[in-house]
Amino acid sequence: FGKNSVGWYFGFKIHVLMHQDGGILNVIFTPANVSDKDMDIVCLLCSAVNGGLALGDLGYRSKPLRQALKEIGMGLLT
Repeated sequence: FGKNSVGWYFGFKIHVLMHQDGGILNVIFTPANVSDKDMDIVCLLCSAVNGGLALGDLGYRSKPLRQALKEIGMGLLT
């Protein structure tokens, strides 16, 4: 259970790293109240691969997150 600006909820988010051909490379579930910009979660998700380019929605737009991913060889396109 958690609370945000809309009210109380029960839920989770699923973050999926997929290959361009559709294969799932890594999956992380987080509570719904955890920000998409949480660098620990995104870097852990991307640690399943050895560099590349990640595509994300605008929830992932963050200069510090982009820099953290760059340090592990991952580009980010939002």
